[in-house]
Amino acid sequence: MLLRWLVNNYLRDAAEQVVRQTINDVTSPRGEPTGDVVEGSLADEDLSCEIAVIFALGIEAGPLVDKLKDAATTRRPELIEHAGSLANRLAVIAEGGVGQKSAAAATREIIGAYEPKWVISAGFAGSLSSEVQKGHLLMANSVVNSAGEHLEIELRMQPQPRLHTGRLVTVDSIIRTAAEKKALGEKHHAIACDMETFAVAQECARANTKFLSVRIISDGLADELPKEVEQLLQEKNFARQAGRAIQALMKRPSAALDLWKLRDEAHKAADRLAKFLLQVIPQLPA
Repeated sequence: MLLRWLVNNYLRDAAEQVVRQTINDVTSPRGEPTGDVVEGSLADEDLSCEIAVIFALGIEAGPLVDKLKDAATTRRPELIEHAGSLANRLAVIAEGGVGQKSAAAATREIIGAYEPKWVISAGFAGSLSSEVQKGHLLMANSVVNSAGEHLEIELRMQPQPRLHTGRLVTVDSIIRTAAEKKALGEKHHAIACDMETFAVAQECARANTKFLSVRIISDGLADELPKEVEQLLQEKNFARQAGRAIQALMKRPSAALDLWKLRDEAHKAADRLAKFLLQVIPQLPA
């Protein structure tokens, strides 16, 4: 989870988005929507599907999207979706945004449009246990939010090396330090945390839709947010985030190498998660 935040707020991405938005504001005709060009359009042609996989960010979803056959991509009000064939099953992959509010809205929209038989909440998670290490996979058998509400997930499988089952806690903000992670795990009897799964599971329960959570651990229990970018957590404006990042890199240029390494690790984690999901999806009952 920490890794995802760092990658999502990395200097180059931030600067590129600010520049792109400025150009769009200047060159787009009044009233014409701006944004990425998308391929295909399913907004007026909703179909049923067997599997829906809901991620927060494109960096998490990308490797699985690459595996879609006959894919069509479109932008809906609450998400970007990619529909096609995945492991010989009709599937939709959604990028719904970070946090429970975004995850809930994306889940409602996907269920309403496609009525999937299964919904999977997938992406990165942070470890809350020394036994759950970076690069390990987690299939949660229960999920809890910070208020203590919990939902059980029907899961019949035994833990394996580098594959864990256990409780996942969904939080509303970044858990920065090892001490905070340890305290959170002890409070909720959880082995990992994320920022979306509880909301997705709750929407699936309301719609009586089968649900799974599949997460890859992107940061271990001992991993902490570098001091140089800690102040970015205080900024909500994207331009200010870019400015803070520039200041951080000026003070310690080697921070750029650290962040680039984290970006590379994120891509590797997403690749491994996609490979695992391609093993899980064919086994889900129709």
